[in-house]
Amino acid sequence: MTSGGGGGIRVFLVEDSPVFLHALCRALGAIPRVEVVGRALNGKAALTKLQSIEADLITLDIEMPVMDGLSMLKELRKKPSMPVVLMLSSLTYEGAEATIEALQNGATDFILKPSGPKPSENLEYLKRVLAEKIHAIFPDSNPKDPRRTSLSHANRRRSSTMARYRNPYDRESGGSTGRGDPPRRGVSAVGIGISTGGPRALLEVIPALPGDLPVPVFIVQHMPVGFTRSLADSLDAHSPLEVREAEDGDQVKPGTVYLAPGGLHMRITERKRIRLTEDPPVKSFRPSVDYMFHSLCEAYGKDVLAVIMTGMGSDGLEGCRELHRKGARILAQDEASSVVYGMPRVVIEDGIADRILDPKGISEEIAATVTGEVAWN
Repeated sequence: MTSGGGGGIRVFLVEDSPVFLHALCRALGAIPRVEVVGRALNGKAALTKLQSIEADLITLDIEMPVMDGLSMLKELRKKPSMPVVLMLSSLTYEGAEATIEALQNGATDFILKPSGPKPSENLEYLKRVLAEKIHAIFPDSNPKDPRRTSLSHANRRRSSTMARYRNPYDRESGGSTGRGDPPRRGVSAVGIGISTGGPRALLEVIPALPGDLPVPVFIVQHMPVGFTRSLADSLDAHSPLEVREAEDGDQVKPGTVYLAPGGLHMRITERKRIRLTEDPPVKSFRPSVDYMFHSLCEAYGKDVLAVIMTGMGSDGLEGCRELHRKGARILAQDEASSVVYGMPRVVIEDGIADRILDPKGISEEIAATVTGEVAWN
């Protein structure tokens, strides 16, 4: 079997169920400019076939005989270049743990395997979700560059954009706003909104924060029910800070990271308690970044550092606008390090990002800002 041509997206399927393999082929066949170029029933067979087949995207089951998905992923990471990997996950605690491990070890995203009683509905679900993921990861259907621009070009553009949004009290510049106002130091809370590519990016940011961080951190990561607990547990195991899935009624404490549970909105009250709600989805998301940011604006006003990171869509933009109007500060992840440059892009293009940074820079900026090392006007 040969690789696809014509600029389309070449997909290789790794799945041990012939029935589900057939459903994947049908679903992918309905997506324009997507071509299935190979398939295998386990990781070992897939690695052998991939020696002679070029793929842009691999759909990878987690549980398989001979070689499972995690083992195959570790082998793929040893290669000079690695295709985009989309994990296929079951909705179980074990499946969630393995999925989070895969996302933190190189997989780009995941989809839940459908388990409904009607094959036709399962097929429609696969068509919709696969198309959404592929179009987000490969905008303009350009498999040669999932983020549309080369790394070097992205870095050049990042430098140019950074100059436009450079803070006048930058640690290195020692500049001044010219407004005559004394600088304001520190913040009282950090809010992070993130989606596709989030688990890997968060693993770079959260463990790098100091264990004596004097403020709470609130995170909305777009994930289904059952997966956020595993993500919180994983981050907690790697971090000096306490990382936990938020519970309704939690009294907010400094030095603690609260992750919104899948399927529930997270709101922080003026009395600094967490409320979890089943309010309607915002921009189709629950939990929603906008929902959390609006509550942070009410609870903390200008004393918030908002961080918007990799993900599709525009969730977080309205909340960032409100926080910006209050005088809060906004960090956005740069394009070069974003798996999907949707959420940070709309904030940057709106002109409200004070810093544009990679995950390492974001963790450093959070630590410096909340401890007062960076002075904001």
